[in-house]
Formats: sequence, structure tokens, C-alpha cells
Amino acid sequence: MAAPHRAAERVLNELGVAGPEDLQLLDAIAFERGAVVLYKPLYGAEARLVTLGKDAIITISSLVRDARRRRFSLAHEVGHLELHRHRSSVFICTSQDLDSWGRQSADAHLERETNEFAAALLLPERFFAQRCRDTGPSLELIAQWPTCLMCR
Repeated sequence: MAAPHRAAERVLNELGVAGPEDLQLLDAIAFERGAVVLYKPLYGAEARLVTLGKDAIITISSLVRDARRRRFSLAHEVGHLELHRHRSSVFICTSQDLDSWGRQSADAHLERETNEFAAALLLPERFFAQRCRDTGPSLELIAQWPTCLMCR
């Protein structure tokens, strides 16, 4: 299991997440990890993380209309908090950063790691793998999941 996935699993374990329903309040997870979450307009970014010591503020742009995208952005910023806090006190993430699964720059590597963390946090293998055994993973399967973590 790659480092971002292990970090997401560690967060889930430390918070005592026992089932998918425990992941519905992602703002509370961020708060438990030391971040207050705000939703307000950001121009030129979808999300931002600012840290000072153990405290953090995650801002998710209210200009992003898709609730699933806002949710992924929040999980992404929690990933920066967990994985990269020691590298910088400010992360400003654009649409390009959140979509950087295949880019090859140094910054893209950090963003890709953070995206992997977000995916593992929102769709933990421990809850989702068993659903994929018979049919294989798909977006339809995710949408049918009773507590579709990407859909809230």
C-alpha cells in the first residue's frame, strides 16, 4: 500500500471510523485533524490550506458548484495537512492541481499524492473493496453505494 493510502488508513483508524456512514461529515474529520473548514469565494483556486503551528484553516471555494468536487477538494486539503504540512504553511490548489493525476513536475507529484490520499479517505478500501469483488470498480457502483461518499 502506497504512503498516501497508508496515511488515509491511519487517519481512519485514529478517528475510529467503523463504517462508511462515519465519513459523511468530512468537515468534522478535518476539524479532528486540526483544521477549521470555511466555504467562501476563492478566485483562481478551488481550495486553500493555511497552517500555523498545529492550527489550520481549509477554505473551499463556494464558486465551485459541484458538491462532489467540493468534497474531493476538502479531502485533498486534508491530504496536504496530513502529508505535506512540513513542506509549506500555505497550499493553494487550482483545478489543474486537483486534476494532476498524470502530470510529471515536482509540484504535480505532491498533488498526485494528495489526490491519492483523498481518494483513499473518501472511498476506503476496507469498505469499498468488498463491493468490487463481484462486479469490479466503476462510477456506477460508487453512485449506487448507500452512503456514496463522493456524492454528498
